[in-house]
Amino acid sequence: MNYNDLDIENWKESDINTDSLWLINERDKSGKHENIYHGNFVPQIPNQLVRRYTKKGETVFEPFMGSGTTLFECEKLGRKYIGFDINPKIVDYVQQKVSAGSYYFIKECNLLDAQKVNDGFETAFDKLSAKSVQFVLMHPPYLDIVKFTMDKLEFVSRQFAKAEKKRYEHYVVTRIWHLLNNTQIKLITQQYVTRPNGIALTDMYFPQLEIHIEVDEGHHKKQIEADSLREADIINATGHLIFRVDATKNIDEINKEIEEIVTFMKNKIESSTDFKPWDLDAEQNPQTYIDRGYIDLKDDVAFRTMADAANCFGKKYKGLQKSYIPHPKESNKRLSFPKLYKNDEWNNQISDDEETITEVSELSDIVREHIDWVIADSKKFYSRIVFARVKSSLGDLMYRFKGEYQIDLEATNYQDGLVYRRIATRVKTYSNT
Repeated sequence: MNYNDLDIENWKESDINTDSLWLINERDKSGKHENIYHGNFVPQIPNQLVRRYTKKGETVFEPFMGSGTTLFECEKLGRKYIGFDINPKIVDYVQQKVSAGSYYFIKECNLLDAQKVNDGFETAFDKLSAKSVQFVLMHPPYLDIVKFTMDKLEFVSRQFAKAEKKRYEHYVVTRIWHLLNNTQIKLITQQYVTRPNGIALTDMYFPQLEIHIEVDEGHHKKQIEADSLREADIINATGHLIFRVDATKNIDEINKEIEEIVTFMKNKIESSTDFKPWDLDAEQNPQTYIDRGYIDLKDDVAFRTMADAANCFGKKYKGLQKSYIPHPKESNKRLSFPKLYKNDEWNNQISDDEETITEVSELSDIVREHIDWVIADSKKFYSRIVFARVKSSLGDLMYRFKGEYQIDLEATNYQDGLVYRRIATRVKTYSNT
């Protein structure tokens, strides 16, 4: 049964977002869309849903109409629309913006009034020559899933929430933050890092300053479960500064240690010639790096989606499914989005210093075939720019820039798998307009 107008055979050519419905860089404010109503839809969400699940001429029902976002998308897409809302003023507002000739019916209606709802449907079906609706669009409980709505207060408070059950750690990290009193500094709590002696968990991390804070609680050793590392966003801490706060001391002594750390950090910022203020929106926006002309490993770059990362290289993507694609501008390179941990039938790894990536299938019948194909492919594609799939400090999926890697043909074999060596920590970006 075909329940939309999409060309399934050529779905890759469509601008339907196959990566995620929720991860959208910015709200579409074109046409009739205005962000004037608290909690209103991002227009791209109803646009994608209506196109996925209805055909032109079919009817969409929205019980919580709001400021008309879905209605305006239905107008553009040639769908009929029925909308109810309890707010008579917003119904009047939407009524004034609808184009003449549009197939729609909207009504001020309390959904708890069954008779009013039934009367509304009867009138709507008669007006639209419809017998039923094909799609009901409720306002989804997306809470904090829509990433671009997060501001610094939300980000910082969620970082603190991770430590709220650890009393001493929570005291130290919040006191440091408040004494810094500088929202241009980014902080991350409970950050996994690689060190010469293995993987550790630091309690507080300041990426711009390459400074880590660890709260020593004496009897309590931080245990790291192997499962928690599988998809973790692990930072290479080589060359970073680590400060320790001894939480077994009394409060005055703890405060003194904290004040010394804060003073050091403030002095480092003041004396720095290349300190970049934290911009939460810009750091995950492809345009930031297009304007800059490059992506550099030291800038701690991670994107919400594969498409966001790929959009930095000269072509605009709506969504990506494959874990690698050709570089749009440099024909001898690929863009790669691997899972650098054991997943399904693959056992991929990145070394602690991130200089080496190994890739091998655990299915013996395809190991040789895959390696032979990649070796042959390497004659055309000299290297790959890698954005590794990770879980961020807040549990969100991200694609972190690791650098540019080239296959090491001498080290690659059927037993150990494919071996790649990092050849660059900075890559060139291109405009996609």
